[in-house]
Amino acid sequence: LPLGTSAPLFELPDQNGELLSLTELTKNHFVVLSFYMKDNGASCMAMMEAFMDDIDAFQELNACFVAINPESVESHHEFCEQVVKYRVRLLSDVDKSVSKAYKALVFGGFAIDRTVYVIDQQGVIQYAKRGMPDVNEILSVLRKIKPYAYS
Repeated sequence: LPLGTSAPLFELPDQNGELLSLTELTKNHFVVLSFYMKDNGASCMAMMEAFMDDIDAFQELNACFVAINPESVESHHEFCEQVVKYRVRLLSDVDKSVSKAYKALVFGGFAIDRTVYVIDQQGVIQYAKRGMPDVNEILSVLRKIKPYAYS
């Protein structure tokens, strides 16, 4: 999605079955929204571990890291226990409607393409990149937009 546009709103269950909305998240935080293919896939685990290594830096910049894929709440719960240790919210997009809205689907809608967005507190997309962007690149974006945030 283009920078400077409004991020599509959503409400999805997390790894504990609790509904979480973008509106709720952006009230008090920047949102780093990461679409990924599969819980427990080797490359997805490596991606999550890279983000987990710097999760404190995200929190210091008032950013909430949220990951989305079409797997079930139960699958996300297990992935949290094994890999991310409940330090982030994993959202279940079983019908892929949010993934579609964020243009993260490939191969005719059958798969998720790793895509990362940074959304500011007004719900505007400030960063978008496919693949596995360097975590420092995302932190740099957050540092640039943080002075313009409101509480």
